[in-house]
Amino acid sequence: MLASVDTIVEALGGPSSRSISVMSGDRQIVATKLGSQAFLFVVAPRTVSQRYVRKAVRELAARLTAASAMSLQRVQPRSPKIEAKR
Repeated sequence: MLASVDTIVEALGGPSSRSISVMSGDRQIVATKLGSQAFLFVVAPRTVSQRYVRKAVRELAARLTAASAMSLQRVQPRSPKIEAKR
């Protein structure tokens, strides 16, 4: 969805977007690009304020980014220790 909107916006001469919001019936959807291969989709009732949804998206994105950075640090391979035998 985000890629389709980006394609349309860029075709019209606009800049690429990091986040889009769509109203559909009684729901609102916010799609946010978190990285080259990561997206966050939040679906909320239309009765929830857009301001609240955007705030929730920012907070979730920050937590996911922090969690991802922490897990990458734990997964980093350690250099093998080579012991010389005498």
